[in-house]
Amino acid sequence: MQDRPWIQTAVFLLVLGVFSMPLMARDFSSVRNSTHPMVPSFRMKLEKQLGLTPEQRDAVRGLLNEQREQMNVLRKETAPKYQTVRNETDQKIRALLNPDQQTKFDSFIAQQKKEHEQRRKALDN
Repeated sequence: MQDRPWIQTAVFLLVLGVFSMPLMARDFSSVRNSTHPMVPSFRMKLEKQLGLTPEQRDAVRGLLNEQREQMNVLRKETAPKYQTVRNETDQKIRALLNPDQQTKFDSFIAQQKKEHEQRRKALDN
């Protein structure tokens, strides 16, 4: 691997991404779906910090709802591009591995997809 440092970089970035996704998903779920009184949402913090009037509060909530809808549209538009990059990188990594490692890698990727899907469902609820 000494003559191909890009491989080490690619593997490092893949591993970094895999381990950071659960943390990011947890952070977003606490902000987007929080009904727990001990975990204030961005909106709640904003309303409190700015001391919004009821009219301002309603307007800000409407704007934040619009933003969420726009972000969902963007996510749906860009998701296929991200998936293409992931698939290409997975294939490049898989090509570096021996048959035993390929089997383990395939299981690992399948597990990661399953966990990602579970986090996505939790965010959507």
